[in-house]
Amino acid sequence: MSQVVAESKAIRLLKRLKIFEQWDAAMWAYRQGWEIDKGNFIFWTILNILGALIPVYLLRVTKEIIDYISVNITSSSLFDIAWRIALLCCLWILRSSYHIIPDIIRYTMQTRYSIAMQRRYAACVGRIPLCKFDDKDFAAKISHVGSTCSRLAYVMGGTASFIGAVAGTAGLFWMAFRTSWILLVIAAVFFTAALILTGKNYKQHYDFWAVAKLESRKQDYYAGLITGRETGKEIRAMKLNDFFRNRWLTLTEKLSDMRLDLDLKSARVNNILGLIHLGFSILILGFGVWLLRRGDIMLGGLVLIWQLHDQLHSSMHELVRHYMYTLSYLPFMAEQKEVFEMVFDETGLPSREHKEIIPQDPETIFRLENVTFGYNPDQPVLKNITFTVKRGETVALVGDNGAGKTTLIKLLLGLYVPNKGKILFEGMPYDELTQEYLYSKMGVVFQDFKQYHFTIRENIAFGDIKQLHNDEALMEAARKGQADKLILAQEKGLDTFLGREYEEDGLALSGGEWQRIGVSRAHVSDKEILILDEPAARLDPVAEMEQFMAIKHSLHGRTAVLVSHRLGFARLADKIVVLKNGEMVELGTHEELMKANRYYAEMFRAQAEWYEGRVAGNGF
Repeated sequence: MSQVVAESKAIRLLKRLKIFEQWDAAMWAYRQGWEIDKGNFIFWTILNILGALIPVYLLRVTKEIIDYISVNITSSSLFDIAWRIALLCCLWILRSSYHIIPDIIRYTMQTRYSIAMQRRYAACVGRIPLCKFDDKDFAAKISHVGSTCSRLAYVMGGTASFIGAVAGTAGLFWMAFRTSWILLVIAAVFFTAALILTGKNYKQHYDFWAVAKLESRKQDYYAGLITGRETGKEIRAMKLNDFFRNRWLTLTEKLSDMRLDLDLKSARVNNILGLIHLGFSILILGFGVWLLRRGDIMLGGLVLIWQLHDQLHSSMHELVRHYMYTLSYLPFMAEQKEVFEMVFDETGLPSREHKEIIPQDPETIFRLENVTFGYNPDQPVLKNITFTVKRGETVALVGDNGAGKTTLIKLLLGLYVPNKGKILFEGMPYDELTQEYLYSKMGVVFQDFKQYHFTIRENIAFGDIKQLHNDEALMEAARKGQADKLILAQEKGLDTFLGREYEEDGLALSGGEWQRIGVSRAHVSDKEILILDEPAARLDPVAEMEQFMAIKHSLHGRTAVLVSHRLGFARLADKIVVLKNGEMVELGTHEELMKANRYYAEMFRAQAEWYEGRVAGNGF
């Protein structure tokens, strides 16, 4: 019975220390660290152990030297005393300066772990199907793992330091036992009491920051809104300054109250620790004097006992600090373990392999047969879509916002798999293709294309990175995307840096200018197929039509799929696919659809009347 009770107490203690709660995450982290650089970890751990044992050895040497001097002060030569004092000074210097080497090793190890984990993270993200990112919680988790994947270095470093602190503490207790078993008992009682209180103090701080870090981010966000350059005009124009300032002040007061409460709790714990430390100091000094009077120890032994008291106090703080430090990063390791060990179903998606592809029907670029798709299968965004895109055709996808145009583009690119029906590319299902083959044929601009804060050269070359240093190809792409005049107007030309977030003299572009850069990206290398999702959405109507005419003239027999909510460009297409509420409601040329006088004709006339200024009843 007593054994069962003892075991349950041990288990409760381990649970309070969170040993079981984070065990899997810790073991996973250590496996990663061991695989990445076990040599450096072993070396760092040994170095920490040696560093922690230096004070222990110093205590013994100090005792021996003081005992020698106190006994032989009159009979020994000055040289005998001097070299011992010199040895003692050297050991003190070594103790004070040994941390320089661990700091160098720590930096080296952290760099290796950080780079290795970032590589593993990049490889992991590259394996995740795009559809997974439609889950906001999943996307947020992936993003968080990306920002914390380098923290494995802190876990490994904290562990090595903790092992060193344990070794140093064990050495101090051994010294206490060698002096007197009573001293060992006194030291153990003090150490245990102080360890519990210090652990409580550290835990209060970690618990505080677990709650306060989110509030602090909100506080910084509100402060940024009040003082930020980009938000300043809107906040002042709408007289929101007082609103956001009050939000900021409320959070500031809340955080101040939380910090004050933490300080009061810490002060109480520290006061108790101080009293325990004082009581231990008096007790251990009295015990040391008692041993000295009995003749059990000499003066050096008394000095050892007093220094042992200080060393145990420091060692206790180091143990708790390194333990809590390591423990605080284990939740990040648990999250990383979950993400890195995910297995994804890529059935139906283009393969990542490298293999030769022979088209089965090279004249039919896309064939869609009863395609139904929904990000949530129970809520389809596209329903029973059927049409073909022949080689050399220009096809326009039109419809209201939310009709499913961008989703259809993602399916054509092989980024998603239809829930029902099938899509063939050159007569082949997508899972028989490779990503390399598919994307080498397609130039694409998304509606929400990325504005990269890089040079113009890099921004355009991202369409085909092999052309990065081919100025002729990049300028030709810029001409087709109508960005050539912008480039020629810059002193550095293609090497002009875009954006001012990282370069103070970077070029700030308007939305329309960024749009032209994005379209130019799709034209690099004259790929066989152009897929352009709202390629002129940020341009005025005249510039928009000029952009579409430039696209039309640059095709030269290439295949194009164009998306826009403005219908004027659709007259340039060979075929128009009309979407409404996820369904294909019409298919034909502009003339055929206008003659049919249905949904497309209704939308076209409504837009034409708007631009002609004849929208009835609205005062225009």
